[in-house]
Amino acid sequence: MLQRKVVLLVTILVLCGQVLALAQDARIEVDLSTPGKPISPLLWGIFFEEINHAGDGGIYAELVRNRSFEDAPHSTIHAWRLVDDSGRSRIAIDQSRPIHPRNPRSLRWEVGEVATGVSLVNEGYWGIAVEKGKRYRLSLYARCDERFRGELLVSLQGAGGEVYAQQSVRGIGADWKRFSATLTSRATDPKARLVLTATSPGVVWLDMVSLMPADTFKGRPNGLRRDLAQMLADLRPSFLRFPGGCFVEGDRLRNALRWRDTLGDIAERPSRWNLWGYTTTQGLGLHEYLQMSEDLGAEPLLVVNCGMACQYRQGDVAPLEQLDEWIEDALAAIEYAIGPPTSQWGALRAKNGRPEPFRLRFVEVGNENWGPAYEERYARFYDAIKARFPQIQIIANSPVRSRPMDVLDEHFYSSAEWFITQSTRYDRYDRNGPKIFVGEYAVTAGAGTGNLRAALGEAAFMTGIERNSDIVIMASYAPLFVNTHARQWNPD
Repeated sequence: MLQRKVVLLVTILVLCGQVLALAQDARIEVDLSTPGKPISPLLWGIFFEEINHAGDGGIYAELVRNRSFEDAPHSTIHAWRLVDDSGRSRIAIDQSRPIHPRNPRSLRWEVGEVATGVSLVNEGYWGIAVEKGKRYRLSLYARCDERFRGELLVSLQGAGGEVYAQQSVRGIGADWKRFSATLTSRATDPKARLVLTATSPGVVWLDMVSLMPADTFKGRPNGLRRDLAQMLADLRPSFLRFPGGCFVEGDRLRNALRWRDTLGDIAERPSRWNLWGYTTTQGLGLHEYLQMSEDLGAEPLLVVNCGMACQYRQGDVAPLEQLDEWIEDALAAIEYAIGPPTSQWGALRAKNGRPEPFRLRFVEVGNENWGPAYEERYARFYDAIKARFPQIQIIANSPVRSRPMDVLDEHFYSSAEWFITQSTRYDRYDRNGPKIFVGEYAVTAGAGTGNLRAALGEAAFMTGIERNSDIVIMASYAPLFVNTHARQWNPD
């Protein structure tokens, strides 16, 4: 046994010596007389999609879940819990007098005996994270019947009932009224909750109950979480592709993104079912994405629906005779971004606090669409956009012949080995064809939630992108964010 161990040790030492000798002989030669291709200033950007609760419950700073009581169908009340020791109180969804027809549901709260304490509790997205000394801005709409003559106590509390901050909501009457208050937390707690406590019997109706940190990124109202947005800023992205992805398409066109629904007062924005399995507030809308791009120092890249739902889910397609509606939706979004304040949609942008245009040069027609139906629709979108906004660079997401492609978007999800073999892919591309945008790429096979082999595969592929930046002008990894409580995709 001892002799075997000695032989094994000697073998290991010999092999180590050979590896070391080889390592000492390795050389890297750089030929300075032959410069490489110029690198696109837009090469490395980011792609944001509302997936994995990346927006609601992620970078969007709203802390209350189901703030408009629209999250679940029928009579379900998602994310809100009634605490009533007497058992004489009830909560239910009511659609009799909405604050806005786009958000028809409100919460009807019938308060019974208040001596024992009657409260509504919202724990946000797997806990409301608060920090000591930080301010949080509360807003809500309320009305009541003639029996309710008290006030609502609104507080931030710990799981054991510790009160971190509290304010009173007074003057609730028969008609809807918006109330606001500032709560300053006396403690740090990643799992705090918002508690509304009634002080009188009667019926109270609530809607659009919102809680936002005061210190959003760049101080924007209806803004972003400072910590997550700063992570993106630290990446120094050259562009931001938004907001999808399959999120734009919907599993069916009835669930497709409609930009006009994402503008203006959050109380007037309808919630929307997301094909990734949850309802979105649409608090992150067109204006917020354009502002995010500017605040990150990134070029906005707007993806518009081309009248096609997700083909991977056998989605439906808008008939050609109904396509003008979708084309006008895209033109309206572009005009909102770059139109003068005297234009219809530029005027709305100015009304929303931004008279000067945003910057927008790239618009992508559809996402992961292909085939004859896409050919037809791409041509219609191309003609309409170029006629009104000739300066816009139009991105196709599959090869088309019906009209020119300024840029072609290619998406890749595979194994580390595949990406390694594809490091020379763009060496062979025709330099007379369209420019290439690698809009989504990631190692998804054998990667778990991310590992070294996946990173090396992606890095090898990225060297090929950078080496061919005369034709590959933009690239972005996908997806970007994941809330670990709601992982719909691996890795992120």
